Amino acid sequence: MFIGIGGIADAAPLGAILAGVVVRIFLPPSRLKAIESEVRTMTYGLFAPLFFFWVGTSLDLGYLATAPLLILAIVVVSSVAKLLASYLVGHKELGGRGSVLLGVGLLVRFSTGIIIMKFLLDHGVIDAQVYSVIVASTIIFTIAVPIIFSLLFSKWEKQIVKT
Repeated sequence: MFIGIGGIADAAPLGAILAGVVVRIFLPPSRLKAIESEVRTMTYGLFAPLFFFWVGTSLDLGYLATAPLLILAIVVVSSVAKLLASYLVGHKELGGRGSVLLGVGLLVRFSTGIIIMKFLLDHGVIDAQVYSVIVASTIIFTIAVPIIFSLLFSKWEKQIVKT
């Protein structure tokens, strides 16, 4: 029903997300667990690679090659904002190092955001250059965050555990 309504409104992906939320609410936990296992197999094994290939085909590589400083600026500004916010909010409870780790964890952008960006691109709300810069910064964060997080955590582990 949600996908049908989404199709009529030209927003089928959003309808699919809402359908998933509703199914999760109304199915009994034992039945949901069996369905989740099957869905994960199909999602991660088949649909995820296809989706990310589809996302990549929409990138404006020519623009990305001419705007590396813009990508760097987006990465730096969003990183500083998240790190600063996590430090200001969490340094009393988590300590300075713990709040920095929290901020590094917040740098990750999830695939839901990419789905929304692709939807906005396909419907002409944003142009290909904005989309390309945001996806490029997401790629950078996806690669950098686990490395930075593991390096900082291994370096600060003893001090963080004490606090």
